[in-house]
Amino acid sequence: MFILNQQIHKCRNHPERKAHNICHNCKSYFCSDCLDEGAIFYYCKEEECQLKLNEEIYYSTNPVFCPKCMEDTTSETTNNLVSINGFGFVLGGKSNICPICNSYIQNKYFALFFIPIFKIGEYRIKNISVNYKISGSNKQFISRKVKKPKE
Repeated sequence: MFILNQQIHKCRNHPERKAHNICHNCKSYFCSDCLDEGAIFYYCKEEECQLKLNEEIYYSTNPVFCPKCMEDTTSETTNNLVSINGFGFVLGGKSNICPICNSYIQNKYFALFFIPIFKIGEYRIKNISVNYKISGSNKQFISRKVKKPKE
């Protein structure tokens, strides 16, 4: 049952059934029989929505950027981020999450005692995996430098 603002929504295809969730693409309400679950969202059985489902699954299981993110970035990467005792390079912030490939923008900083001192640049980040160790986590990602806006 999907309740929004104390209102019970009905399935678009089966008006006698309560809606389970909303299709992320067409924004219509559907029962659980009419929805397919993606990596992040639900999608209905309409052809256009199924294409979006397949796109979501592809980008969530493959370490690649979507064409739009590729266009907005250069091939320059963050390189190795080395930080020893809080002295070195770190990534910070998280903004502009791409709805297609789920990448996001982070700033690369030079840090001193774990405090970002100055910004080196902006990079689009796509997580590949996170390996947890006793000493902390090791995040694996791919990156591309964000192009500067034309003035």
